Amino acid sequence: MAGEINLLPQREYEVQRKELIQRWFYLASVFLLVLELLAVVGVFGFLGVRSLEIRRLTSEINKTTKTIQDLSAVEGLQATLEKKAAKILSITDKQRRLDKVLEKVAEVMPNGVKLSGINLSDKNDLVTSGEARNSTDLSTFLINLIDEEKGGKYFSEVNVGSLASSSEGKYSFGLNMKIKEEVVK
Repeated sequence: MAGEINLLPQREYEVQRKELIQRWFYLASVFLLVLELLAVVGVFGFLGVRSLEIRRLTSEINKTTKTIQDLSAVEGLQATLEKKAAKILSITDKQRRLDKVLEKVAEVMPNGVKLSGINLSDKNDLVTSGEARNSTDLSTFLINLIDEEKGGKYFSEVNVGSLASSSEGKYSFGLNMKIKEEVVK
């Protein structure tokens, strides 16, 4: 009987020990489940934050792309405007030069002479056409153009390109000449 008494506490001790180990496994598994749950929540939270960041960056990229496209369009318009402004300035400059030339031609032109066409090149070549009432008016105009005290100060290389007379005594003419630089400055 003595052997049975010793075995009984041993069994109870093993049963208690087994129950204790089961409780620890139970608590450990609950603890691990809680940790897993926290890890899953953390991953989903991280993915949510990353998703929001991706949306924000995508929105920012779209805004930047739109800004770049707008700036590109503005740059294209600016280049077009610069070209047009250069043409306008060129036309304005030619008009200013032509005004000065016409002023100088008018100074030496007699009353019986009318100009019907005038063309000024960029190289300061002037081509004119017109009509004179008679040969005296035409010769006076040509003399005035080459006279150093009158038109010779403004024009050089005056040439009659064409000359025709009508039955009424009028003369149609075409003149070519160079304009001196100081006239068009």
